[in-house]
Parts: sequence; C-alpha cells; structure tokens
Amino acid sequence: WAPHMVFIAYADWMQTGDKEWLAQHYQYLKTKTLEDRAGPDGLIRSTPEQMRHADVVDWPPGERDGFVFTPVNTVVNAFHLRAMDDMRQLALALGRKNDAEEYARRERTTLASFQRLLFDDKTGLYRDGIGTDHSSLHANLFPLAFGLIPEDKRARVAEWLAEQGMRCSVYAAQYLLEGLFENGQATAAVEEMIAPGDRSWRHMVD
Repeated sequence: WAPHMVFIAYADWMQTGDKEWLAQHYQYLKTKTLEDRAGPDGLIRSTPEQMRHADVVDWPPGERDGFVFTPVNTVVNAFHLRAMDDMRQLALALGRKNDAEEYARRERTTLASFQRLLFDDKTGLYRDGIGTDHSSLHANLFPLAFGLIPEDKRARVAEWLAEQGMRCSVYAAQYLLEGLFENGQATAAVEEMIAPGDRSWRHMVD
C-alpha cells in the first residue's frame, strides 16, 4: 500500500499547489517508494514474508486473476516506478534538484530492467514476475495505467486487457478503466462499466 501515499500527496499538490504542506511531509514520503528493497538493477525484491503479507496485487486474494507471486513482482515494481516519477516531480516543485536528478536516474535504470526482464516478447504482455510465464490482468493493467509501456507496445496490451473483461476487484478496476480510456479502448471500458453480471457499475445500481 505504501506507494499510494506518494500518489495521494502528488494529487493533493496538483490540486492545491500547497508546497508548505508538501515540504513538511517530503522526507516521510521518500520512505514510501519501496526503494529500500531495490536490487542493483533497480527492481524491488520481496522476501517470502513480504510476498505473503505486503505485496498487494488485488484485494481480496480471489480477485487476482491467478497472479503468480515471485520475489520480483511486476505489480510491485510498477507501483515503485510510478512513485519514483511522482517523487521526482515533487522534488522539482520544492527546488530539490539533486533529489530530482537521483529519482530520474533510478527511474531510468529500473524501467530498463522492468522492460528487459518482465516483458514477454512472444506474447506481447508482461509476466507476473521473474520466474513465471503467467501473465495476469494485473501484471498488465498497472503498467498501462502508469504509463510504463513503450508506445509501440501499448496497443497490444490495451487490446488484450479489453478482451479479458473485469477480472479484478474494485481496487484494481479504477486503474484498469483508466488504462483502457487513455489507450484507445474507451468503448470497451464503458462496456465493462455497464455489463450484466456482478462485475460492473450496472450491477451496483441494480
């Protein structure tokens, strides 16, 4: 859950422009990117305990589309990358140029590893992590929503996600729909919102 703290602070700053509040909490926010778990390639590593209790892919467990947990987890690393980009922008807003440059450097290193080690060229999709060939909805919706996928690969991932339907909980659905709307799959996103069955906004209204 930790990177969400960075997302919330970033959203607050974008809406209010309140640098005073941001400055007061900046050092605390720096601890929420998960960077203390990063390896030499920049990717976040998880212990067995973290895999069981700290690596949130979706909630509850039955909504994870068969996600295979590994020590290097695609979803966790997608959150790490998004948090670093937000922190880079927050650092710039506070005039912390050195911090911003360091976040940019780490982000470049980590993103290169992310693409090299977690993307499956054969399927055009992201694996759940290093050590498995399984590609879940979640391993692809978060990179798409967070803008991590190279432009020439986005359409394939977006099309695949549109074909899968809402195989996630409301926790991940907001990110799934955002990724679809922003990558040429608006019709599919609306169809998922009004679909019959128990996984839609229509169902909640009913």
